[in-house]
Order: sequence, then C-alpha cells, then structure tokens
Amino acid sequence: MFAKAAEFGCNSPDPSCLCGAQNFRNGVHDCSHEACVDVSGGAEKGEAWGSSLCAGIPITDLVSKDATGQRDDHN
Repeated sequence: MFAKAAEFGCNSPDPSCLCGAQNFRNGVHDCSHEACVDVSGGAEKGEAWGSSLCAGIPITDLVSKDATGQRDDHN
C-alpha cells in the first residue's frame, strides 16, 4: 500500500497523507480481506493495523488539490 502513495495523491508514504485518502483506507480493508482470508483473524488484524496507523490523524474525504492535481494540505 505504501508503494502506491502517488496513486492516492501523496508525494510520499506519509500516514498523515495516506490516511486522508479514501482509496487508501478502502485498499487496507480490501487487502486485509483478500490476502488474509486463510489466516485466522487475519482480516481483523489487517484492519486493526490500518486503524492504528491512522489513529489520531484527521480523516477527510474532501481533500483540496493544487493546480497540478496534487494534495494541498496547507489550507
């Protein structure tokens, strides 16, 4: 998921950017349920990891973008 930071509109795999991206959060959910389906409690552990990573980081689905389409978190 971190390697896909640019796809989520982030310049780096910084959780403060990634956690604000709905597609990142969806990806954590989907990957947890797809990759960990054969592991007892795996999906729950994957989702708990995502929740822990994003704990305390303000989540917003309305992220402003600058003229280049990049996230502008300085508003």
